[in-house]
Amino acid sequence: MKILIVDDKKEGLYLLETLLKKGGHEVVSAANGAEALEILSAENVEMIISDILMPEMDGYQFCKNIRQDEKLKDIPFIFYSATYTDEKDEAFALKLGADRFIRKTVRPDELLGKTIQNVIKDKEQHESVQKKSTPLKDEKEIYKLYSERLVNKLEKKVSELNSSLTKQEQLNEKLKIKEYAIASSINGIAFADLDGNLTYVNQSFLDMWGYDSEEEVLGKSATKFWNSEYNGLEVIKKLYYKNKWSGEMKAKRKNGSVFDVRISANLVTQKDGRHLCMMASFRDISEQRKLEAQLRLSQKMEAIGRLAGGIAHDFNNILFIIMGYAEMIMGDFPKDSEPYNKLMKILTASKRARDLVRQILTFSRQDDTERKPLNIQPVIKESLKLLRSSISKNIEFKVNLDTDCGDIMGDPTQIHQIMMNLCTNAYHAMEETGGCLEVTLNEVVIGTDDMMNIKPGKHLRLSVHDTGKGMTSDVMEKIFEPYYTTKEKNKGTGLGLSVVHGIIKNHEGNITVYSEPDRGTTFNLYLPVIEEKSVEETISDDAVQKGSEHILLVDDEKQIVKMESQMLEALGYQVTAFISSSEALNTFRTEPETFDLVITDMAMPNMTGEKLAQQLKNIRSDIPIILCTGFSERISENRARRMGIDGYIMKPMLKNELAKKIREILD
Repeated sequence: MKILIVDDKKEGLYLLETLLKKGGHEVVSAANGAEALEILSAENVEMIISDILMPEMDGYQFCKNIRQDEKLKDIPFIFYSATYTDEKDEAFALKLGADRFIRKTVRPDELLGKTIQNVIKDKEQHESVQKKSTPLKDEKEIYKLYSERLVNKLEKKVSELNSSLTKQEQLNEKLKIKEYAIASSINGIAFADLDGNLTYVNQSFLDMWGYDSEEEVLGKSATKFWNSEYNGLEVIKKLYYKNKWSGEMKAKRKNGSVFDVRISANLVTQKDGRHLCMMASFRDISEQRKLEAQLRLSQKMEAIGRLAGGIAHDFNNILFIIMGYAEMIMGDFPKDSEPYNKLMKILTASKRARDLVRQILTFSRQDDTERKPLNIQPVIKESLKLLRSSISKNIEFKVNLDTDCGDIMGDPTQIHQIMMNLCTNAYHAMEETGGCLEVTLNEVVIGTDDMMNIKPGKHLRLSVHDTGKGMTSDVMEKIFEPYYTTKEKNKGTGLGLSVVHGIIKNHEGNITVYSEPDRGTTFNLYLPVIEEKSVEETISDDAVQKGSEHILLVDDEKQIVKMESQMLEALGYQVTAFISSSEALNTFRTEPETFDLVITDMAMPNMTGEKLAQQLKNIRSDIPIILCTGFSERISENRARRMGIDGYIMKPMLKNELAKKIREILD
């Protein structure tokens, strides 16, 4: 059967045409009634299936024309409508001469399976089940009914439109709120198509990645914004498998810098399961990572400090024994003899070891620094000597130290720390290519016009120059910030230069830096010169102060008690020694007036030196007490004084240092 289908919707035409052809029918189509009449004037068809609402000529007018045309009036006519669906619409259609009125809510296969077959059967039997009367021919009646249907439909459409507009306005308002929430979110928000190309980003995303406008990023693959494109592809792959993913990644800004972000991403999916796009939320966690790194470093430094404290206590006790016996043996030899000189070297080495322990304690923030008149040339030479043995041979050293420079008020340990930090940085800058490390010291006069932020007058200028890869101006602005580093992992903590800066400021000086990429770096340190001259420490038996008083000596180390007793007896003192603080307390309680002085260690089992001193003072308030310690977190010289302890001395001490402290207390 040849069927004419009329519908202004291409989708409707295509569907009906496909189904009809599948059922074995021949099909011709038209987009409205006028076009259909033109086809009918040239072709013969056996059935018409028409929509109602169409432009130029709707279905009602088309059906009226068919039934009024002598050649076409007997062609079976079926209305198939989604717009005109109520009973009055159907009644009017049948009055116009339609054979059937089918609403589009009916499945298309039912239209083919039942309606068309019934109409064909009716035609064969020359009757219609629904058409009981001849079509209307009264034009006024047709016009009246047609107008009613149009007005009715118009009223419905207006009502539907008003309702739709209200709903649309509400929907638009909700969409505006959502759009504003996304646009103003402090988190970066991005949408991408299913190929991973960005289609939307908010301002926070642009700020986070350092872009000025969305035009710079839209259309680009999301993988381009990660430090590793491979990782970006892996995220997209996980989204397709699991529909959502969250985690942490390293992102790459417009300027190439890398930062840490936490990402939560998901596929936007319709109710039917169809994927629309990808959406992700980003949070910059760089500061969080920085704080975590600072915390880990702080914990590490605390652990190092505790370890240093434990080592210092035991090591200082050992050094005390070595230094004590060396000094006593030296007394058995003339000063110009070879054994005396060898023993002097043992004492000198032990003293350097003692200073090294103090450096460790200073580094771990567990020892107070002591500033005194200082000639820094020997400190610089000693630091460079240590560095020379640990730095590769492809680094050339140039040293120019003015021997006529004045002294500063400083701490040798901290000057040593400055040299180690600056020279180590210089070495790292030249490690791969080699180069020259140049250290210069001279005296300069700073005037009021020099803009140095330090007091005018004489200053030492210590310059450390390298021929390494240099720095950009952006890096130079940050080098003194704590924890800032450009070095590889395990090559630096970011604390070195901030420590140097702090030390220089504490010494009332200033530090400047000049650098260019591939042109090397120069640090200039300015330290104020003082008039007072430094006094070089010497180890000598001259003017050792002696005495004859009775001393109560308490230390839990047998070797220390034995050595220290011999040292004190050699100085003329009467010594009663104990390795138990409890036994010493009992003896003192029995005969408190027998003793003129108590020398006690701090760290002892059962009763510490601090508690022993309190007990002794309770028994006899005027008893002088000297507290000795290799290292203690609990006690310091200031704390000891506040407790009423008369003297405080750090182990290991030389014989003349101990003798001097005793006479200070007793005299």
